[in-house]
Amino acid sequence: MLSRGQGICARADEVSVNLPSLVGKGEFPSSPTSGADQSMSAAMSLFRIIYVSDAVGAAGEGLMPLIDIIGVSDRNNRRDHLTGVLMRHDGRFVQAIEGARVDVDRLMGRLAEDRRHANLRVLLDQAVETRLFPDWAMARIDPTPGDCRRMEEALTAPDAGVRAQALLAAVGRSMAEAR
Repeated sequence: MLSRGQGICARADEVSVNLPSLVGKGEFPSSPTSGADQSMSAAMSLFRIIYVSDAVGAAGEGLMPLIDIIGVSDRNNRRDHLTGVLMRHDGRFVQAIEGARVDVDRLMGRLAEDRRHANLRVLLDQAVETRLFPDWAMARIDPTPGDCRRMEEALTAPDAGVRAQALLAAVGRSMAEAR
């Protein structure tokens, strides 16, 4: 049995993605507050970033480098109260990361310097009310051929971040139900 926050490896079944059900959810409404209150609120708020990067070297194809990434990410994300999922697809990483702004930004800085990533591009960066992946400090998604096809379509769409988020969320729900 997996415990809360435990990193897992799973092969998701084909899932259909209902984009309208996820679009627009999670954004905080703007409210008039003082500058100090706003700064404190932003620091304590929950954020989600979805990015894509080219996987460099063995990280793009090898199983052991991927297992190492998941293990280290799981440990670091627990420490930093981050949650998320990682999908390696067609020589690229697609990842969703959730947590406090300072922790998400710190991780993005480390990823930008990580030699296993190139051409890191943020697809979505938004404040959210709840986590899509609350049970996983870092889960690995092994995409099905259908997931790969949908992710490729998502990454080439003008609304790539919204589509990638919807696909990762749907696969995450499928993984959670399988547990």
